[in-house]
Amino acid sequence: MKEQNNPSLKAHLLPGAIYMLLVVCAVPFALGQPCSVTSACGITVFVPPTVFDVNVSEPVDPVTVQPSDFMCNGIPADSATVINGNLTIVFTYNTSPAVPGVNTIHIPAGAFGCGPVMEFTCRFGYRVLPTPRPRPTFPCGDCPTPAPQR
Repeated sequence: MKEQNNPSLKAHLLPGAIYMLLVVCAVPFALGQPCSVTSACGITVFVPPTVFDVNVSEPVDPVTVQPSDFMCNGIPADSATVINGNLTIVFTYNTSPAVPGVNTIHIPAGAFGCGPVMEFTCRFGYRVLPTPRPRPTFPCGDCPTPAPQR
């Protein structure tokens, strides 16, 4: 699947917020089409993420979901939890696999039972903001004292 990049989305991102992937399970009529995955690819985050939510439009079979179904930079998630009536999979890492720069998310074809899901690859950026420098303080030997308030 092609990567998507939505520049208008970047202007609305909040540092420290959790962003979700959207997995759309398209099962028109009785054709049993596989799930396709869409996402806000190309975003930049400023806090290394440890939780990745994957939403599906049709309930996923919880017994088919494994932490290794979701990889970030080739590292499988530490846990996977199906919630929200089997419409959301929460993939969690004990330590963020994100590195400064470009990061790759991958869900292999047939990873879990939702049609099954098609292979998906997405990239996002992680940018480390510089630590604010403290402002210098200078000793004030001859500073005027404020006048008392009346």
